[in-house]
Amino acid sequence: MKITKELNVSAQYFYDRVMESVLYDIRVHTKKALRRNQLAGFTYKKQFNKTSTGKIVITEMVDNEAYAFTTETVKNKFEVAYKIEALDANRCRIHYEEKMESFGTIQNLNDQLLGIILGYFRKRNMKKMLTSIEVTN
Repeated sequence: MKITKELNVSAQYFYDRVMESVLYDIRVHTKKALRRNQLAGFTYKKQFNKTSTGKIVITEMVDNEAYAFTTETVKNKFEVAYKIEALDANRCRIHYEEKMESFGTIQNLNDQLLGIILGYFRKRNMKKMLTSIEVTN
């Protein structure tokens, strides 16, 4: 899934909101209070529900320009990347990309079916999240 959206916020403002979310997630799941300069390459485990956990690895961090991570579970590997393009002092363009690799033939077929059905809603929710960051400015 790919989304490109222009926001009426600075690249720094957007990046700061993403970093706040990342640091909060790490604090909740690891009980560690990290700083931004400790995030590049950081790996942690996350409990999604009672039966599902995943390993998250922060794979790219460039202040105000890029943030990427992978999440690997026993069933899938997700790659997520935010590319932030500053348009001027108060506007930016966000390029969001999400890829999923499923492990096993049955899981792959299941994920393809669900991807078709749920893809629209996931894309819509991501656009809402990006807009909500803009509105809180």
